[in-house]
Amino acid sequence: MSAEHRKDIRVRMRRARREIDGQQRTSAAADLCARLTASEFYESAQHIAAYMPNDGEIDTWPIIRHAWGSGKTIYLPVLQPETRLGFVAISENTVLQENRFGIPEPPHAAADLFQPSQLDLVLLPVVAFDAQLFRLGMGSGYYDRTFSFIRDHANTQSQLIGVGYDFQRVKTLFPEPWDVPARRIVTDKATYKSNEVS
Repeated sequence: MSAEHRKDIRVRMRRARREIDGQQRTSAAADLCARLTASEFYESAQHIAAYMPNDGEIDTWPIIRHAWGSGKTIYLPVLQPETRLGFVAISENTVLQENRFGIPEPPHAAADLFQPSQLDLVLLPVVAFDAQLFRLGMGSGYYDRTFSFIRDHANTQSQLIGVGYDFQRVKTLFPEPWDVPARRIVTDKATYKSNEVS
């Protein structure tokens, strides 16, 4: 697939998710939360990275609240040099501030950063995803760069779980060599493993 085709998918999917009405958005987020929090990989995770929804992304707040209620630690991504992400623990009292993309993130110092390789579960926002569990993001490559170590160390404890709406599934994205696949994709309607669905 050419870069132009990927761009077309990105434009189409971003438009579609922004057009979802408030009631559908709330219902989808609740369904996603129920499906994900019932999973074995969530139950066994203690350190979980989520994200603040932006540009129509499916809402992770129900999952964040469930995790806090279960005694788990939630982290949010913060922008770092070289187009990478750091992760900072948050609580219900954390005051977020907008980064240069207008996305809320916690204030932090270098000492606050939690290493990506120490995260048990990472919820990845998706623009689109395919049957091989590759995801199309917003195009800046932050997650692929940050978790590039997973391509070389398959036994890492960090499980990458893409989350989104079920309509964001496409047949194939023809991934680039630097793309890092998710372990699973969980949507409001299904959980996808490579070439499988449950």
